[in-house]
Amino acid sequence: MKLAVRGLMATAGMNKSSPQRQELFEGDSDVFSSDAFRSIAQVTQAMNDPRYEKDPAYRKEVTDRLAKSTIL
Repeated sequence: MKLAVRGLMATAGMNKSSPQRQELFEGDSDVFSSDAFRSIAQVTQAMNDPRYEKDPAYRKEVTDRLAKSTIL
């Protein structure tokens, strides 16, 4: 699963040092994006959705959510 996710990130041009992965937190509260994946299981479920293979907009949505995630 991690290999598939890393492949997706590579295809999207994302890596751990890219600006898209920068996380800026201010203050004392933990702020998480409601769009971010919170587990590998959620990523896997999204990638197993039939829309992932057929719908470019859905693939972009998954990629965008993955970029906001800190699970990897």
